[in-house]
Amino acid sequence: AVNPDIAVAGNDVHVLWEEIDDDGYVTYAYVRSRNGGDTWTRKLLPFPDNGCYGSGHNAIAASGRTVHVVWGDCGLAYTTSSDAGRTWNAPRFLTRSDSAFSPDLVADRRFVNVVWNDSVGSWEVFHRRSADRGTTWSKRIRLSGTAGIQSWTPVIALEGTSVVVAWYDEKNTSVRQKTGAAHGQSWGTAAIVTRDGGMYPSIAGSNGWAHV
Repeated sequence: AVNPDIAVAGNDVHVLWEEIDDDGYVTYAYVRSRNGGDTWTRKLLPFPDNGCYGSGHNAIAASGRTVHVVWGDCGLAYTTSSDAGRTWNAPRFLTRSDSAFSPDLVADRRFVNVVWNDSVGSWEVFHRRSADRGTTWSKRIRLSGTAGIQSWTPVIALEGTSVVVAWYDEKNTSVRQKTGAAHGQSWGTAAIVTRDGGMYPSIAGSNGWAHV
């Protein structure tokens, strides 16, 4: 088991991880707790495997009883559950690019924001948002800056009605951050968080502050 992720909504706890077989194929396993982690369901495999090696990692988010999952499988697949993880909708693809990897997502009521890495000659950070719990999605936009400068490992957090994204940027080995107002509808310019040595950022938002 590798690359676990966790989401909490009230007393509901959702855990997602990858399992890799001897041939290198990836499946995605899931468990949930309805009582704050005291007891757990048996391991489930609700997410289809299209026979790919996986395009790298997975992410899970929850808001109320709605749970959102994104994972790499011949592209970037997405699905949602409206009953706290008991049943799942048929997956759809946010991108069919088989180089898409390292997704992250956040959910706040009806708003869902997803970021990920993809190669377009250089590795860049991309974003899509939904304003209706994942039913429809905006077009893909690129958040990272200068084309040709590699950008890696995006992470995303909620801060009020904004979403904040951070990633590693090859230029000056820096960590950069960008804020999307109105639940990710409009984006400011990227700010440099640190230079010379920043890699693999993590991020959290709380009480008007973003912590990177």
